[in-house]
Amino acid sequence: VELKALCGLAIAVGVSTPVLAQTTASPLKFYWAGQVARGSQANPTSEPIRSTELSLRAGDRLQFYISPANPCYVYFLHSGSNGELETLYPDGGATGKPLTGGSQKYFGWYELDDTRGREMFFLVVSATALTDLERMIEDHRRAGAADRAAAAARVIAEIGRLRAKYQKPETTASRAPVIAGSMRAGTINLAAEAQEMKADTLFALTYVLDHK
Repeated sequence: VELKALCGLAIAVGVSTPVLAQTTASPLKFYWAGQVARGSQANPTSEPIRSTELSLRAGDRLQFYISPANPCYVYFLHSGSNGELETLYPDGGATGKPLTGGSQKYFGWYELDDTRGREMFFLVVSATALTDLERMIEDHRRAGAADRAAAAARVIAEIGRLRAKYQKPETTASRAPVIAGSMRAGTINLAAEAQEMKADTLFALTYVLDHK
C-alpha cells in the first residue's frame, strides 16, 4: 500500500507491546509522539496516537516526532498490504548518522491513499548501529523484482529476532493515559505531547494499521 507523503520525511502508525532491551550498556531514552489528522488541511481535527493498533481511512494524515535524550539510531519501515517493504528512515540508504541527544525531528505528514488492507510499521531505536539489519535493508534496496519479497522477509525476520532477543515482558515504556474524547481542533504540538521511552540499548515497536 502506498502512503502519500504531504511534506518532508515521515513515519507512520499503529500497536504491539514495546520491546525493551535489557543489558548493561548506557540507558536509551527518547521522547516520542504521534498524531492523526482528519478533515481539510485548512481546518483539521487531530487526535494523539495512544495505541499501536489503528483503524484509519483514506485521506487520514499521520505525523510523528522523536527527540533523543542521548544519541540513537532510528529505523522505521512500512510493510504494505501487498507485502512490499519500504524503508522510511533512514532515507537514502540503509545506514545513517545517529540522531544527536537533544535534537528534535518530525516525520510527516503522510496521507493514506485509497489502497485498503492491513499494514504494519516497524520502529527500532538503538543506542548502537544495527549492522546486520542495515545490511539486510541494503540488500532489499538493491534486490531485483524477483528477489524483493524474499529480501523483505529477511528484514522483517531480523526485526522479529531483535524483538525476541530483547523481550522483557515485565518492563514497559512510559505511556500517557488514554483520554476519552481526545479529538482536538487544529493540529497537536507533538513536542508537548511526547512521552518518555526507556530501554537499556534497544527499543522496538510494531504498529498495526487497519486501512479501511
